Amino acid sequence: MNQTKSLSQVVVEESFESVPVGGYRTKFLRVEEAEGSPQYGPALRWCFEVTDGPMAGKLATALTGTKFTSKTNAGKMLSQLQGKPLEKGQTVDLSQYVGQVFAANVIATESGSTKVDSVFRV
Repeated sequence: MNQTKSLSQVVVEESFESVPVGGYRTKFLRVEEAEGSPQYGPALRWCFEVTDGPMAGKLATALTGTKFTSKTNAGKMLSQLQGKPLEKGQTVDLSQYVGQVFAANVIATESGSTKVDSVFRV
């Protein structure tokens, strides 16, 4: 007979407060693997730190797929980091953008949270 484990306690490892909808001056931190979904597959989390104003120090993120084309959200985010269109077959070293400043537009999602929708070099 299978026994099901029931959780009675959990420990929160990191608290996350969504950055409200708006425009922010941010610093690009990293792209990390994120838990995807069965429907959409693996995911990437694009992380930006707000640098000014009341939200300074807060993390603003975007979740995308892992395919880089001009029509995917991952490709669009990469194109915006570069400040130019993607070129087929190009290899991009993301570390060159770490620490660079971008204006980020944060929008509301259907689930009620927020996400970085677009970034522009400052």
